Amino acid sequence: MGASKGTPEGFYPELGGMINGAGFSLGPGFRQGLFGDRMMVDASAAISWRRYKMMQSQVSWPRLVNDRLELGGQVKYQDFTQVNFFGIGNDSLKSSRTDYRLKDIDTLGFATVRPNTWLAITGRAGALRRVDIERGTSTRYPATQDIFDEISAPSSRVSRTTSTQTWP
Repeated sequence: MGASKGTPEGFYPELGGMINGAGFSLGPGFRQGLFGDRMMVDASAAISWRRYKMMQSQVSWPRLVNDRLELGGQVKYQDFTQVNFFGIGNDSLKSSRTDYRLKDIDTLGFATVRPNTWLAITGRAGALRRVDIERGTSTRYPATQDIFDEISAPSSRVSRTTSTQTWP
């Protein structure tokens, strides 16, 4: 999770970090140590050839309690424009291919304890907020909510009032 002691600072290319099917993605990233490397900040963004987007920022304090504790947090926004859906279960057919758009904001906190030089114990806790399901942007495949209903694809129906289905 956090920045290791050997992680270079400055600008870097953000590669990947997206779900399968996004294709090649690329974007800028920047990492910087502050207060004598007692705090690390990292921010990056990327876009894929399928127009999937990702932006993230992270802050960590990697050298607490004589370098034995690291604490940090991350916020990540994702917008996946053409997620494939074929139906639920092993009986799904390739010919039933549809697509939908998935947008979300993911937040998490993490901690690493290093009782000695060869052991590190890491824990993470997070929350997935603002998950929106919308019509996919593919021109080759129909929108998931046009083919499947609430039973065959839970939460696939677009809300009539807001034009998106939001999960809590």
